[in-house]
Amino acid sequence: NHARAIELAERAIAIETAIRPDHIDTAQTYNLLATSHARAGNREAALAAFESARAIAVRFPEHKLLKQVDLNLGLLRLQGGEVEEAAASFRELIERSTAAGDNGVSTAIAHHQLAKCLIQQEHYQEAADHAAKAVQLHAANLGDDHPDQDLMLNLLGIAEVSLGQHEAARGRFARAIELRDRRLPEGDDRTAYFEFEVGQ
Repeated sequence: NHARAIELAERAIAIETAIRPDHIDTAQTYNLLATSHARAGNREAALAAFESARAIAVRFPEHKLLKQVDLNLGLLRLQGGEVEEAAASFRELIERSTAAGDNGVSTAIAHHQLAKCLIQQEHYQEAADHAAKAVQLHAANLGDDHPDQDLMLNLLGIAEVSLGQHEAARGRFARAIELRDRRLPEGDDRTAYFEFEVGQ
């Protein structure tokens, strides 16, 4: 129940901000509130709560919450069509992670989402570079056969098609279909998207 989750989170924030307004736990509660608002379709309220979470989380740059908030902010902005703002969120996360030597899954996802933004902006070479980095980091952390690797490969293939690199793209799409077929029933409609890309 999203309304109940929002009510409880708001009640917790009222208590926490009175006692320890700058504590990381308060930022986590704001992040929970924002997530509940987003799931309920309250986009503006979600953005405001994520920004409140981030304002606290930036004081704890080593804490994983800052990466979560930046990813959530970027995704929400991208879903709302704010491509430039979303790209800025993903870039900041990547720059901070790279400086810290963090090449984990969150960094891979940020590269993947930034590549989506860049494709929409028609910056195809940069998109391909970030999509390739996403594939590399994702595989390094979770393995070449991880279920989500198909999504990473598919986006890289789309960027390569936009650059006229059709042979490379065909290989990405074929591998994406192979991975998708391993975890979905034969004939599942969701494989059609990848098969369409290969056909294109």
